[in-house]
Amino acid sequence: MIEVLNRFKFRKNSKTKKISIYSSDPTPPPIPSSRSSLPGRFLRLSSRGCGFLLIVFVSLFIIEWIRLPDLNQLLRSKSSSLIITDRWGEFIDLTLTPDDRLAMWVSLEEIHPKVIEATLTAEDQRFYDHGGVDLQAVSRAAYDNLSNQRIISGASTVTMQLARLLRPLPRSFYGKFREMVLALHIENNWDKETILEYYLNFAPYGGNVYGVEAASRRYFGKSAKELTLSEAALISGLPQSPSRLRPDRYPQAAKKRRDWILMRLYELKKVTQAQYERSLQREVRPRFHSIDKTAPHFSRWLASKMPRISNQANIHSTLDPDLQTLAQSVLSEELERMSSDGIQNTALILAETQSGKIRAWIGSQDFNDPEAGQVDGAISERSPGSLLKPFLFTLAFEKNWIDENTLLDDSPRYYRDGYRPENFSRSFKGKVTASEALRDSLNIPTLDLLKSMGLGEVIEKLKDSGLVSLRKNAQLSGLTLGLGGVDVTLYELMEAYRTLGNGGVYSPLVATESSLQKSTHDSRTQSKSRITLSPNHRVFSQEAVEKVTSILQEVGFSTQERLAPLKLPDLAIKTGTSFGLRDAWAVGYNQDWTIGVWLGNFDGSASKELVGRKAAVPSILSLFRLLPELNSKRSSTPSNLASTSKDNQSLNLNSLTTPKAPYFSPKESFNNPSTPSIQWVTPPHRATILHTQREGGDKLILRGTSSIPEIKLNWFIDGSYQGQTRSGENLSWLLKSGAHTITLSTNTGHTETRTIFVK
Repeated sequence: MIEVLNRFKFRKNSKTKKISIYSSDPTPPPIPSSRSSLPGRFLRLSSRGCGFLLIVFVSLFIIEWIRLPDLNQLLRSKSSSLIITDRWGEFIDLTLTPDDRLAMWVSLEEIHPKVIEATLTAEDQRFYDHGGVDLQAVSRAAYDNLSNQRIISGASTVTMQLARLLRPLPRSFYGKFREMVLALHIENNWDKETILEYYLNFAPYGGNVYGVEAASRRYFGKSAKELTLSEAALISGLPQSPSRLRPDRYPQAAKKRRDWILMRLYELKKVTQAQYERSLQREVRPRFHSIDKTAPHFSRWLASKMPRISNQANIHSTLDPDLQTLAQSVLSEELERMSSDGIQNTALILAETQSGKIRAWIGSQDFNDPEAGQVDGAISERSPGSLLKPFLFTLAFEKNWIDENTLLDDSPRYYRDGYRPENFSRSFKGKVTASEALRDSLNIPTLDLLKSMGLGEVIEKLKDSGLVSLRKNAQLSGLTLGLGGVDVTLYELMEAYRTLGNGGVYSPLVATESSLQKSTHDSRTQSKSRITLSPNHRVFSQEAVEKVTSILQEVGFSTQERLAPLKLPDLAIKTGTSFGLRDAWAVGYNQDWTIGVWLGNFDGSASKELVGRKAAVPSILSLFRLLPELNSKRSSTPSNLASTSKDNQSLNLNSLTTPKAPYFSPKESFNNPSTPSIQWVTPPHRATILHTQREGGDKLILRGTSSIPEIKLNWFIDGSYQGQTRSGENLSWLLKSGAHTITLSTNTGHTETRTIFVK
């Protein structure tokens, strides 16, 4: 301002005062010139501009730093494939991520050092010297780009690339600035090894392949710790441009990138000249390797059961690959033998009896069959035929209603609605012992026991044994429950028969070796969890189980000439054949193993050969003969079962003079087609009941009557068994808000259902 005023004064005075060239003052007054002040003005403006830009930069940096996302939240958004290994820790299967990526998590220690060296050489040579942003690289890239007036090089460090993988941003200058801020934040929270581990697991390698382990398996069919120098260099160059350098599609471009990385490794003296030259000679012939799956049905089931606490996990399963191969071989041979009879599929589960560890699982004959190969017969609900009969006899033994020599009546009779069941042989044996009735799987004695014990109690025992998927309306099956009138899975039958094999104590099957290892992207932080369904509990007394097991051990399957001679000590076997010859079953168990086999067709078509004894038993016997543990010396008496004399392999009814127990007479016998009627008393159908919610709760009175007073009435609410009453007796139920279905049934199978609403 002073300068401007001075100029203004000079101009004003120059109008009133003349200056002579003869003046005594030899120095003329200076002539104002705007050109003499330009450099200073430029410097001043530049300094002010730089200051302003610095303020803007610092302000934006502070804003972005405050707005930084939580790193753990970013990690949780990056899911990885579920890797499943066998009992020895070898890879058997994996799943895709929810967004269909193949991303296999491995620790830094599981990656070959040459892969790490090649990656840093290609992407970030000064990785261990910078703090997330390489200023030297930024300066070099800026100079190169300005000199060529186009972008020819970048300055992204491995940390910046990881930041972009965790939080994708628009490709712009401001996006790059935000990426740098996040990279600094990452370096401030994680060490270099952690950053490198995350990068190598998240980086893209072409197609849907993410992570160096997935790339190694897809392109070379091996793990990242097994790669050669040439393969390591090729894979390390892919993240620069995964689509353009994908080796299975553009091998020449991938080779050119590989050769450059090898040259840089040689120049940096990280490989010898011999290694360099030898690796250059390697041809680039990668192909898209398929992932071999040892037990695909088992892996799929196991993945569905894994607790979804983390998006990443490695499951160390119990599967034994040798036993899986053995089981597949035996079943394939048996199925080939029966293919001409229209039998197309099979399923199997093999488990250790005492530990419950699943060692083999087959869901279908061929997983890759386009029609029904991926249907898992091991968890498909099918009619079990006679496989539930041993549990009915076990309960009857436990209640001391019968023992092995109690006489039962296998004579024709009618049940509800004129139902007149027959045995599989289409004949009846008259008076037989309980042992013979179970061993020969006779229907009438089984139904007499079921009637006397009551449907509700039997259903609860079956559920406690492992048959948890019995439908809520299982009681509607009536007496047909004992003959396979409900649907169950092979998996549940395995748990139930393991209950018998373990002396009456239920424990769930085990699918993982000791723990389920989960990783929250940091392989150094692990948590453990068990896949279990319920704690162990006793279902039947050991004495009752011993009796049933002894009877099932006497079944003479080993007389089949095709498999003779067979010596299978203490092997208990039960077969099942569903109505209409649609399912053939066999379950065998001893102190070492429990094996369940199903044969049939997934479309439900029948075959005259679908009989448990003919179709399923041969596979059971073959496997028990081939299992290695059977060749070892051991006691002939199971550790959890009392010794049983095998002197009398069968009991002849005519030789019995006095049975140990009296003749069993069913408590409710109907030898004519007449059906007892039942009537509701309370509550009315579709009644609305007000719930006062007073202390102690409100109770609803359930009462029904029957035309035959001796008939027991079973009550179920929403499928849950509530208790049993006689005609006219009351049963109380604590009210719960909502709609409820009440079912009243008799032991003869007659049922009535009503609905109530509680408000």
